[in-house]
Amino acid sequence: MNPEVKKLIDSKVKKMGRYFKEIEVLNRNRFKCLGYDGSIHKVVVTDNYFMSVDGEAKCFID
Repeated sequence: MNPEVKKLIDSKVKKMGRYFKEIEVLNRNRFKCLGYDGSIHKVVVTDNYFMSVDGEAKCFID
């Protein structure tokens, strides 16, 4: 894996940590996440850090 892509994925996971308990990386933009309430979500985060949860646009993560 390209080091720049690895750094980008690590940054996304770190920023998503405030929203989810556990995060599994599926690919560069897709993640499988466990919420703090025990629910499982399919999450997409674009390269500009815009997050969609279960196909519904949510917010920019910071």
